[in-house]
Amino acid sequence: MAGAGDGARSYVVVSCQFFVVKGVEFPVHKRFFFRTNQVPPAAEGPAAPGTAGGRPCGPPLRTSLPFLCLSGVVLAGAITAASCTLCYQVEAQGQTLAFFQDPGTYDQAVAQAENRASQILEAPVSLNQDLTLTTALAPKDQIESLSGVTGSILESIPQLDHVYTLTVDGTTVGVNGDADVITQALNLVKEHYTTDETRSLYIESQVDIRYEYLPAGQEESTAEEMAQTMLAGAPGPLTTPSRRGTPWNR
Repeated sequence: MAGAGDGARSYVVVSCQFFVVKGVEFPVHKRFFFRTNQVPPAAEGPAAPGTAGGRPCGPPLRTSLPFLCLSGVVLAGAITAASCTLCYQVEAQGQTLAFFQDPGTYDQAVAQAENRASQILEAPVSLNQDLTLTTALAPKDQIESLSGVTGSILESIPQLDHVYTLTVDGTTVGVNGDADVITQALNLVKEHYTTDETRSLYIESQVDIRYEYLPAGQEESTAEEMAQTMLAGAPGPLTTPSRRGTPWNR
């Protein structure tokens, strides 16, 4: 507390500070000045109601500010320590792809992604020049395993598309980025074989739905186009319950 003016006024100086963690600002150091009124000792008289020893009682909030600021710093630090961890991050063109803790994960993930992309594109793929490895403070629930880091790197390769494919007996029927389109196509085939007397249907052929990486620029099929392709080889991939297969109940 420092006196000012004619001695009838004083200021309470509360010090706080600020530090930044991943763009979030926490109080650490800043000064606030709060003016309070104080009666000089010579002018003190009998204690009046609401005063202590002839001095006005300051508002409780002002007297609590130093404690509140310190408590806020401690609480913010505790929350950060409990929810975040120091780790590594891989970036592509300034965009974070994944967080991980073992530095060896980076080399393994890059090697796996390059190998898989080279197989899909049938051409050598090199990624190191497009990626950056740095340290970071990240939420613990965002830390990825090796497979997660590899997948994130594959997602960043512009020459690849991550799509759903529908195959029947090993033959590709259609491709689409939306799984609901695949489901709609299968339902259209189901409706084609369904009558008022149908109790259940069985899939006689081997039907597979996969979420996989393919060369970019794949032509996507509509649900109707995929259904027509499946029905083209009548009697189609579905049959009556007289033949055993994978059940497809109504």
